[in-house]
Amino acid sequence: MGACLCHLSKLRCGCLTPVAMPVGEIAGKRFVPTTRTWSNSTYSNGLDAGRSAEQKAEIVDELFDHYAALVAQELADHGMDYVPCYAVIEKL
Repeated sequence: MGACLCHLSKLRCGCLTPVAMPVGEIAGKRFVPTTRTWSNSTYSNGLDAGRSAEQKAEIVDELFDHYAALVAQELADHGMDYVPCYAVIEKL
């Protein structure tokens, strides 16, 4: 059994900018969770295996709290482009 990639397309949607986001603390609290969804496990797994899950979670929470504070201070220095990719795959 295999698969065939029938179609692949992508669209660059642009960056979240200060125009698209609120300012201050609200911006940090809204922007950072988006970043965290794809990077949280990377940071957690990068910590020493001897740490408990609770210790790792506390460290990563602190990291993202600090990042949210930085975003709140200067949103224009932070952003990310969205590039959705659409794939049509046929099961063979």
